[in-house]
Amino acid sequence: MVTGGNAGIGYFISEQLASAGATVVLASRDQAKADRAMQAIAARVPGADLRRHPLDLADLAAARRSGELLDDLHRIDGVVLNAAALVQRRRLTTVDGHELVFGTNHYGNAQFVAAALPSLLRGADTRIVTMGSLAQRIGSLDLDDLERSGTTYRGLRAYATSKQAQMLFALELDRRLKAARRTTMSLMAHPGGALDGLTPDQPPAFERAPRERLTASLMRPFVQGKDRAAWPAVRALLDPAASGGELWGPGSPSGSRAPRLDKLRGALTDPRLARDLWQRTADLLGLRWAV
Repeated sequence: MVTGGNAGIGYFISEQLASAGATVVLASRDQAKADRAMQAIAARVPGADLRRHPLDLADLAAARRSGELLDDLHRIDGVVLNAAALVQRRRLTTVDGHELVFGTNHYGNAQFVAAALPSLLRGADTRIVTMGSLAQRIGSLDLDDLERSGTTYRGLRAYATSKQAQMLFALELDRRLKAARRTTMSLMAHPGGALDGLTPDQPPAFERAPRERLTASLMRPFVQGKDRAAWPAVRALLDPAASGGELWGPGSPSGSRAPRLDKLRGALTDPRLARDLWQRTADLLGLRWAV
């Protein structure tokens, strides 16, 4: 399953997994966009086995139902947590009243995974791959004000903090899975820098304007298209040698080299912060965990 598998990096994760012979479930809020993405993948991967799954991370009740519906799948080998709210210009809220970016990226994913985990644990060697971001390095978690309600709203900082929370949560989940002696693993990936203008058109899913491509071409030595930005997540999901708690990233800024392991830095090296965030989140959302 690829959350947000209908667009951007998520689309290419889905296409690449289908090319590897996997049955791919695109979890998406917009079913029409999911249909177009499935048409685009089917046109490029003959015989692709594709399915849709409803998911809205900005609605906690919907995220919980979506996770519980994994029971309806014959089996699930892995989930890529790719769907995310991006940088916002002003403070917005989810249907539950949480700041939109943090509420979607951290709370929504936590709710979804908590509901999905019983289904994932029934499989052998299943994997949960959280899509992180280099932006997390400028994140600033305040356990007493996770949604930064007491500060001036800054969109990039809010996004960075939400990604930091997601990645800390992934690390704490892996520690708990190991302590419970489960074979399910929690890993992370980050895409590095990626531009739409360097991304191949995949109609009817999406196409880019020529002007956008011309502007982006000047950045080609320093960033990559979203097709190559998908590689680290696919590697984390499929590589037999990958281990829980790892962070996979691009092998080079332009995506010209194979993905590689990245070191954990900054807040990601603080297990106490991860543990405290886990407990605060579980208490706030009333989560019950299978580990």
